[in-house]
Parts: sequence; C-alpha cells; structure tokens
Amino acid sequence: MTSINPNLPHLTQVSNSIGTAEHYNLSYATTALTPPFGADSAYSGATATRLALVGVPTGGNGYYTMTYDSGTGGASAGELLKVRFPWGGTLGWSYSTANYAGSRALREVSNRYLAADSGGTTVWTYPITHSDSGGSIASVHADTTLADASGVGAKKWVFNTSGAAWQIGLASDFIRKRTTNPCS
Repeated sequence: MTSINPNLPHLTQVSNSIGTAEHYNLSYATTALTPPFGADSAYSGATATRLALVGVPTGGNGYYTMTYDSGTGGASAGELLKVRFPWGGTLGWSYSTANYAGSRALREVSNRYLAADSGGTTVWTYPITHSDSGGSIASVHADTTLADASGVGAKKWVFNTSGAAWQIGLASDFIRKRTTNPCS
C-alpha cells in the first residue's frame, strides 16, 4: 500500500498488507532553488522539494537522513552530499564541474566517501576520475575510474564515444586494476 499527500505530490508512505514489519515513512524539506553556475533571475522565488528522511521499521535510530549542499560550498545547487544510515555510518559525495563541447558545463561526482561507523571516525575516500578531464569533453567521458580507498585497486569503465547515437555512452570495456603490490 502506498500513500501520497495530495498537497505535496511526493510518496510519503510505503507499507504492506501481509502482516510483516515493512513500513516506511518518507518526509521532505522545501528549500530555495538556486542555479549551479552563478545567479540567474529565472530562479528567483523558485523552490525545490528534497527527500530529507526515510523512516524504517527497525535498526539503529530508525531512519535514513539526507544532507544537501545549501550554499556554503560547492555549487549551492542542492547536490546530495551525504546519506546517514539507520545503523550508523554515512555515504557521501563531492562534486566538480566538467566542461563539454559547445560551452556546456555539467556537475559530476568526483569523490565518494564512506564512514562505516556511527561516529564517522574512519572515512574512506574513493576518487572517481576520467582520462579526458581538464579539456573539453565531446559528448560523454571516454572512461571512468573508481579507485579503492586502500590504494590497492581500481575499476575502470571505458565508453563508446563514437558510432550510432544509440551506441554513444555504452560501456565498451571493464577493467579491474591492481594499482600497487599489497605485499611490498
């Protein structure tokens, strides 16, 4: 069973009718909408509704919480920065701007962060890089590499940058790499 608040067109509740504990409550926060690249009068007075909390039936504090960029850093455009899990720990992201042909600038994830404990005392950073960063990107990145926080390995996806329109952006190769010798 699902429930939608007619005054707020977003899913607010998910439950079932088979007698088990699955029941989720979703709540939202409305904030000012800002453009990612400087001022724009078209955004004046505009708002965005963002998922703020997902209540779960069991575990830890019983909810997931989301934290967004609020203008104190980054692009000030409401990018998802962190998700806190009910059992402790967080998953977070940082962003950078990629420049594409035709003077297009798009925001993309540049690092992923993981804190496995509720205190967040140990944070692992997983850099996300592209061989074509720094220049003008034609239509899609040629590749993406996700490095392991330990520095021992990485995974690389290579993408089609030419061909028929439906082929551009499809993964053409996947490579697992060992970046250092763990025994040395």
